[in-house]
Amino acid sequence: MEIDITKIFERLLNVCKIKTLKDLSKKYEYQDHWATNTRRRGTIPWDLCLKVALEYRLSIDYLIFGKETDTIKINMDELKLSVTESVFKSIQTNMIELQEDVRISDVIEGITSDIEKVFHNEKIKEQKII
Repeated sequence: MEIDITKIFERLLNVCKIKTLKDLSKKYEYQDHWATNTRRRGTIPWDLCLKVALEYRLSIDYLIFGKETDTIKINMDELKLSVTESVFKSIQTNMIELQEDVRISDVIEGITSDIEKVFHNEKIKEQKII
């Protein structure tokens, strides 16, 4: 597998939300042209990658190879079906009892909506990381 030094620096800039290599160097207290010189030499900036990975809670694999970590991919249709089946089983076995004015679809929507919010919040955290 070939390592593309230019891509590493692109990912570092992207993650740090910095536009220039000079600003990247300054942010991490290197000399102004450190990042430019490192990229020009074709050297992997291991120390910077480690600092950024720790600061932004992401994997070195992402910074070096561009591989995103495996995350749970959620299919909302499958989730709703699974929640629906579970709610029906719970009602049939008298584990839960619905009030007269409560519809099953509202219960299912509430549960899946809460799960979706959790995944959305985790995705936001990931986007800050990646």
